Amino acid sequence: MTVAERLKELRIKKNLSQNEFAEKLNVSRSTLMLIEQGKRDISTKVLEVLKAEFNVSADWLLFGGDDTLTSNENSPDVYREMLQSSKNIWNILKPFTLGLDVMITVIRQEEENYGEDALYKRENFTQELKFHEKVASIAIKLNELEALFQNISLDNQTIHNQREDILLMAEMCNALTLVIYPPLLPYLVKGMGVGVVEFWRDKKKDDFKNLDLLDKFIK
Repeated sequence: MTVAERLKELRIKKNLSQNEFAEKLNVSRSTLMLIEQGKRDISTKVLEVLKAEFNVSADWLLFGGDDTLTSNENSPDVYREMLQSSKNIWNILKPFTLGLDVMITVIRQEEENYGEDALYKRENFTQELKFHEKVASIAIKLNELEALFQNISLDNQTIHNQREDILLMAEMCNALTLVIYPPLLPYLVKGMGVGVVEFWRDKKKDDFKNLDLLDKFIK
């Protein structure tokens, strides 16, 4: 099932007309029609509204993961589902963060060797570099959390002890999804090789929205 089909499925389950659903999403009916027909990408703003108004996770809408929470928010099963959802998201986004650290190192080395004549300085890449460093920092933290949950059993007691880490991973994955997934979508169909290279070569900081969502995770 596609993103468009899942969005339409949600509208039908909520017994909403296109006009009513569009109003709740703060978009025009024509925009909603294009999204439901798969002719227009879903925006980060719509993702945020869906999460706030309908308790729909980005994982379910974008990737088909679990979309519901049980009534007991402290249930171990809720945290297991949250963790699995985060892993699903990170499996999609992770390949597009690989190589960022190498790119940052090369740019920093060039700056050290050439000073103001470095390409990074000449072409005014300062803001882009800071953005790359921010994403790379979050990727490092997500890799650490991923490794943590690969090496522990997920019995109820462990889930209870690791609740904060599970919540942190979920928050980081959702924030990173809202920031990089919309501009990333066209590159996913190209495969992980060429797509990754093209993505970071083509995209500039201004192509990404909601960058402030990442700030809370950067110390």
